[in-house]
Amino acid sequence: MPARRFIYALFLSVSLFYYIFHTGYVSWILLVIAIALPVLSLLLTWLLFRGGQRISICSGAARTDGKKGISLSLKLISSSPSARARLRVTAENLFTGEKATRKMMLVSEEETAVPFEGKHCGVIRATVKRPRVLDLLGLIGLPVRADGQVEVLLLPKEIPFSGNPDALFPQGGEDQQKWADTGIMTREWKDIRDYREGDLLRDIHWKLTARRGKAVVREYEWAAGKTAHIAVSCGDTQSEAAQAVARFLGVAHAFLSAGFSLRVLWPAYENGQAEAR
Repeated sequence: MPARRFIYALFLSVSLFYYIFHTGYVSWILLVIAIALPVLSLLLTWLLFRGGQRISICSGAARTDGKKGISLSLKLISSSPSARARLRVTAENLFTGEKATRKMMLVSEEETAVPFEGKHCGVIRATVKRPRVLDLLGLIGLPVRADGQVEVLLLPKEIPFSGNPDALFPQGGEDQQKWADTGIMTREWKDIRDYREGDLLRDIHWKLTARRGKAVVREYEWAAGKTAHIAVSCGDTQSEAAQAVARFLGVAHAFLSAGFSLRVLWPAYENGQAEAR
């Protein structure tokens, strides 16, 4: 667009000087054309494009993996295939306050990808600012509607969990019962069977024991109710927070794959003390 404005300014200057130093019909007509061109271009642009164009924005996958960040997809939807628009796209990390702005040009019905590098995890808010559809000569921009804002969650690369989730939970006996008493694990009554050494007295079915004349216990199934409690501490710096979230993603993925349900404890600071919520 600057090149077109320069050419038009040069044409207007030549027409003006030609009219000043050589007054005549040709110079007068040339000056009128030079002055009327932008007006006619704006009028035709308004008649062709009125109410028929907007800018669509959507977001792609987001990861803080190396220099990768978020990828925005912009598209100018217009009734004219020759429409062009210039705009500014601003991406702001709501957690860290990082901002990045890019100027760009869109062509009608062509989808354009705009990458933004993200150094820290957080919620990225992308906004289209000052969108303008250019007139037919490409000299002046007319306001155009944009589809608001887009927010995308920027996550760090997952750090895999190297342990075995099942090995961290008791497999039977009194330890398993203690975990059940605290609510961390749940159990469901599966069946009844004869008493074996090591069974808990509280699991004995006393009515059936008296009826059969031998000890009978209730058998429970624990796997269906396995619940893992994960406490997340984000640290004091942005890098520590990103590493904590990356480790949390790895742990959560491992436990969910092993059939666990999760309960996440986030620290909430009240009166200078941290409480899990």
